[in-house]
Amino acid sequence: LRDINFGGARLLVRADRLDSVTIPRKGWASTFRALESLDALGADDEYTKIYWGGEKYGSRGRHTGFGGAEAGWSSGDLPLYDEFTLGGFASMSGYEDRELRGQYLGLGRLGYYYRILKTWYLGGWAEAGNAWQLGEPIKFSNLRYSGTLILAKDTLIGPLYVAYAHADGGRNKFYFILGRTVRTRNNLD
Repeated sequence: LRDINFGGARLLVRADRLDSVTIPRKGWASTFRALESLDALGADDEYTKIYWGGEKYGSRGRHTGFGGAEAGWSSGDLPLYDEFTLGGFASMSGYEDRELRGQYLGLGRLGYYYRILKTWYLGGWAEAGNAWQLGEPIKFSNLRYSGTLILAKDTLIGPLYVAYAHADGGRNKFYFILGRTVRTRNNLD
């Protein structure tokens, strides 16, 4: 292990018009992050990293549909500790946490859930995406896929999620999560 010195400029722009922080039924959210790591400001590694992610929810009666997308780009060789990542709950859920790593990122998600009782929801989503290294071709033929089935409940201490995820390559994961989860995505928060 070695000590890593950081130095640079960051930009973070967030807009959130979702109706709930736990299980949204309508609205949208978007995040744009940029990082310029500069050796002139004391950084060991110099690079640029840009990320955008957005999601949209719409409901009619008990039915909610949603979609989302994420994209990440870097200008140079990102150090291993700051690569874009995918994997884990709600981020290519069939993969291990941060298993997919790379210099570039692309992800699309479509989902649906149905309110079965006042605070209980049943549904799921499908995801296609990947994280690519420098020199690796970025094309539809090398996307990875994951699907998730979920039972969720809005509780006083945050959402309860019971989920099963399956990804290409025969990967299977089960999740039991209670309470709000705060996940720093791609090391820019």
